[in-house]
Amino acid sequence: MPEPLERKVLQTAYCLTVYNEPGVAILTSLASLVNAIAYQQKRDPTPRNGNIFIIADGQGKISDSTLLLFRELRLFSGEHNRLSSGSTYTLHSFDHRDLLELIRYTNQTDSIERTNSWSEIFQQSLQGQQADATGSVEFKPSLSITLFIKDFNQGKLNSHWWFFNHFCRQINPDHCIQMDAGTASHRNALHILQKTLEADPTLGALASRVQTLKPYGPTNILLAWQYADFFVQKILDWPAEVLSGYLTVIPGQFSIVRWSALSEAESNKEPTPNSTLDKYFRGLGPLSPMEGNMFLAEDRVLGFEIISRKNTPYNIGYAIQAEATTDTCQSLSELMHQRRRWINSSFTCNLHATIGLIRNLKGRSAEIGPQCKTIAAISWLAITGLVQWFMPAQMCILLVFLTSTTTPPNPPVSPLLLVFILTIAVQITTFASDKLSEKAMSKVAAITTLIQGGLVASSVISFSSADRIIAVSWLQVTWLAFIYAAAGITATGKSTRPSKILLCYPLLTPFYMLTLNTYAVCNCNDLSWGTKGLTKNENKKPDLFRAKALSLWLACNIAAMLLYVHPNSPIADAIGRSSYLLIAIYTLFKGLSGLTIAVKTRMQSARIA
Repeated sequence: MPEPLERKVLQTAYCLTVYNEPGVAILTSLASLVNAIAYQQKRDPTPRNGNIFIIADGQGKISDSTLLLFRELRLFSGEHNRLSSGSTYTLHSFDHRDLLELIRYTNQTDSIERTNSWSEIFQQSLQGQQADATGSVEFKPSLSITLFIKDFNQGKLNSHWWFFNHFCRQINPDHCIQMDAGTASHRNALHILQKTLEADPTLGALASRVQTLKPYGPTNILLAWQYADFFVQKILDWPAEVLSGYLTVIPGQFSIVRWSALSEAESNKEPTPNSTLDKYFRGLGPLSPMEGNMFLAEDRVLGFEIISRKNTPYNIGYAIQAEATTDTCQSLSELMHQRRRWINSSFTCNLHATIGLIRNLKGRSAEIGPQCKTIAAISWLAITGLVQWFMPAQMCILLVFLTSTTTPPNPPVSPLLLVFILTIAVQITTFASDKLSEKAMSKVAAITTLIQGGLVASSVISFSSADRIIAVSWLQVTWLAFIYAAAGITATGKSTRPSKILLCYPLLTPFYMLTLNTYAVCNCNDLSWGTKGLTKNENKKPDLFRAKALSLWLACNIAAMLLYVHPNSPIADAIGRSSYLLIAIYTLFKGLSGLTIAVKTRMQSARIA
């Protein structure tokens, strides 16, 4: 009888990026990751080597509690090497039970900074897990931790350069896991990501479902909206992108990338400048203002570079059952900074992707399948871009539609509309100012957003006819129905079950997003990270770029609004119908996509558990 063939040992590299987070945030991420690795080894006997790389972005920014955690893990007593930009400490004999002892340690002492939210994030990652899930597991063949502390802060993209170009090239892994400090992967998330990637060789990367903690109630509107926004994005927005043919982001918070999808250029003997990694790391060099905004979310650029290579066999998938929990913004000012970065990077990346896909369309084969897939992706990117770009005009058109008695509107301008436009003007004036404090800007944002919501509510109560209320409200009701139906079908744990908090999402989102979009456009020259204390405009581009972008945005929205309200406009009716149709398509496609992915996930759930 022939001896069984020896199984290949799979290599996995884990990247945990650290800046100034407290030690308990890093502990939360490490403990959840090790739990996930232990769970995977219980479910899958395939031999795997694990290499965890903790990359700290600047020794002067590491918190004291984080340094204490590294000492408790005995990282500083391990092997030490000096590199060109920092120091590495490697612990080869890492014992995962050390983390369990540290978790108990943090519950008994204040030596490591603790907050209730981190404890909750970690507990949520343990959903459905037995108490001895990790205690009875030994890591085979090996698990090591390498700490790399950079001398100076050089940004997250530079941290990724060290991870991919230095460490990964040394060990040549099969899979690369990206993770942000403070994010906790759920116990089965890693197993789902790797099994899904291994089952489909066309997948170059997989996104996970990242969610914030569920608030205890709707009293904190800021936290409630963030929770709902994350929830709806993962349950409707991303499925819509998947079905359109192009998922626009590989979340750096928690995701998996196939190493061959990044290093394929070398194996195919192509010129190095054409490699995926080289295109990705062009962001470390001089950038135009538009490119600078793109690289504010480097995970969006990485995804496009994977799928845009000529004759690439790879695409990007979404494993909705691979869940992770992350922290949230605690103030409106922090949220504005964070979403400024997200909104500007998503818009510029989507614009870049649309242009790139149009170019790729010409070079693709004549097969109808790839052609239709590319056209669908381009169409959806265009629709989402138009909705985002013309948001002020659409909100004004909605207000006119609700308060007017005829279409086109007569009279063309109402007091409610004038006040609404005034709030937008106040926002633009405030947000574009470089002299006002963050506190002042957040107060203006809160007040004007409340006024805008009150104006729309007043128009519905005082002026709108029943047929117009129905014409608008059916979109809201449909939106909620899709959210709850898709979430109910997909739900795999407590964190993914529909919550009453979601009821507020369709009512709050138009006004939140109008304010956040306005702030983003008014600060498109700000290339700072926006959170974790990195709010200084050290990378600020000339005001000329902002002036051009802001002028074009205002001109487009003002023109659309004037053409709608002008009594002699020949296309007023067409603009109103187009705006309504755009939102209807946007809503229905997202909803149907969410249901489709939910049903597909439910049918496949038995295969990967």
